Amino acid sequence: MASIKDVGLSRAVNFRENLRRVFAAGACQAAVAKDAGIHAVHLAKILNGKAPNVTLETAESLAIALEIPLETLLTKSPADADLRIFPRKSESVA
Repeated sequence: MASIKDVGLSRAVNFRENLRRVFAAGACQAAVAKDAGIHAVHLAKILNGKAPNVTLETAESLAIALEIPLETLLTKSPADADLRIFPRKSESVA
């Protein structure tokens, strides 16, 4: 089975960093893991870099669960809006 590293090590790092941004903004890890069909512990290992060979199938399942295109998750420093990260009402500027 193909690994996300097969698309390039830097893109695999981008994937992990972008997932961290999404979850830091408030996405629920347990809910996303369930929607993606993976165990929450596996998602935690992906986020912590302890799962070095994430399959493309798992990456695509996470992208679908987050409703974010996989290509966006593999991109270096995408805009917050592309990651579906929006300011909370208390953070927005009037």
